[in-house]
Amino acid sequence: MTAQVAPVLTASGIRRSFGGVHALKDAMLTLRPGIATALIGPNGAGKSTLIGILSGRIRRDAGDLEVDSVPVDFHAPRDAIGHGIQVIPQELVVGHGLSIAENLLMGRYRRIGGVFVDQRAMVRDAQAIVEQIGLAVDVRDDVGGLSPAQLRLMMIAKATSQRCRVLVMDEPTASLSPREVDGIARAIERLRNDGVAVLYVSHRLQEVVDFCQDVSVLRDGRTTHTGALEQSSVAGLVRLMGDVSADADAGARTDARSPAADAEVLLRAERLGRGRVGEVDLELRSGEIVGLAGLVGSGRTELLRMLVGADRPANGALTWRGRAVTRPSVRSAVSAGIAFLPEDRRHQAGFQELTVAENVALPSLARFRRLRLVVHRRREHQAVAKAITDVAGPAGRLRAPMRVLSGGNQQKALLAKWMMTGPRVFAFDEPTAGIDVGAKEAIRVQIRALANAGAAVIVASSDNEELPGLCDRVLVMAEGRLVGELLGDAITQSSLLDLSYRRAAPAGSG
Repeated sequence: MTAQVAPVLTASGIRRSFGGVHALKDAMLTLRPGIATALIGPNGAGKSTLIGILSGRIRRDAGDLEVDSVPVDFHAPRDAIGHGIQVIPQELVVGHGLSIAENLLMGRYRRIGGVFVDQRAMVRDAQAIVEQIGLAVDVRDDVGGLSPAQLRLMMIAKATSQRCRVLVMDEPTASLSPREVDGIARAIERLRNDGVAVLYVSHRLQEVVDFCQDVSVLRDGRTTHTGALEQSSVAGLVRLMGDVSADADAGARTDARSPAADAEVLLRAERLGRGRVGEVDLELRSGEIVGLAGLVGSGRTELLRMLVGADRPANGALTWRGRAVTRPSVRSAVSAGIAFLPEDRRHQAGFQELTVAENVALPSLARFRRLRLVVHRRREHQAVAKAITDVAGPAGRLRAPMRVLSGGNQQKALLAKWMMTGPRVFAFDEPTAGIDVGAKEAIRVQIRALANAGAAVIVASSDNEELPGLCDRVLVMAEGRLVGELLGDAITQSSLLDLSYRRAAPAGSG
């Protein structure tokens, strides 16, 4: 049925790389009027990059875009908007301190004499827009009084009031309750009845089944499946995204093992919570590597930051190396022998204008001071060179600024920095994101070596291909809670996908 409707937008053979990393290799997409098409895929599949290209925010390296079968080339978001393509991002951008009407019609105010805003006309026009989408609000009210669901509906109303032919919705229900999701569902139905093509991007597969008619699956930058949903189920969609054989999973395993039953507990969390992360219990033991898996927004990073003192928990108890922590902080974590390597290494983990040697030595400066005043530079340089060599081989470019290093070499330098402090616990957030294959393998080897030397290691990662070969056990998160644990050979790409997606479905969705 849907194939008989002429497409309004098509993308084929789309490719895009960032610094040598291929985000999209061969992506395809077809959107038809009155049809809601789901775009699904594992973390890192390339969905955000494809959305960026459709919106004009990212330029493609190769491939074709067509609107109404006519080739187009978007240089900026205004070009996509001019063709009727609107995007509602996951993180909404609104004019705080302004009214709903001012937000809805920003840049399109009617004016009296070309100078003064016609307030009455603005209120009248805005009220008609929100009523059309089914949003019952007074548009004169401040936008800050809207709930997350109402904000979503307001942005849908704003987009569809601007000659919208294609509406892209990126994770529109990520922070909504089941009742609020119903309002989004009704809005999608109205859009379809008006002939709008909807691209629905969501990890909540039950919503995909309930709301959409077509589906397109991205995996590793390639479109691996397109077609009608019809009688598809959540389990069927998981299989489409995770077509990984058990043999392939098993082949990726290294020397992952379970720690001894009497291994020292180096970190313990009891009913730990803050914001959307609630009541988490876990233990990290000497000699083990524990993975934190889950979809985008599952709470992996938030939990990791609480465990290492980067964010203070609102409730629960935290124990580091047998001592209760009352006021966790990064400083106290370092003193307790806990090292944290965040995902944003360029902005949160290192000083880009300082040299590599200065970055590596920074937490250990006290070791190289003479009379607590002067730094013994020769001793410092020797220690830094040894630390770098231990992690990355022969030390070089120690006097170069950190910013000139590749992502992989920055990560090695940061690992060397913390190894100089002699930690017992290492916490990594996306340790191999944005680095080349060779550097990835070197980092994985180092992580295993840390555990073999008796450290406890926890790794938060969105890469379901990486975790099976690296971890002794993996904790899976969804909606801010731990929903499952996988051990040893049970850690496979398929099992991680299945547990993550099944647990991410809204309560009561079947």
